[in-house]
Amino acid sequence: MDPGGSRIVAVPQAALRVGPDGRPALLVSVFIPKGEPEPGGSGTLVQWREL
Repeated sequence: MDPGGSRIVAVPQAALRVGPDGRPALLVSVFIPKGEPEPGGSGTLVQWREL
């Protein structure tokens, strides 16, 4: 569950990338469809974490 309370996600994607400092990083994104009346609405959620 994301901080906005959504429980539905679509089109999950994950990719290994090189971060701005040259270190490996994991990029994850999901689309949160407008299907429930949650605060924050719909859109793409992107998370980035250096490994």
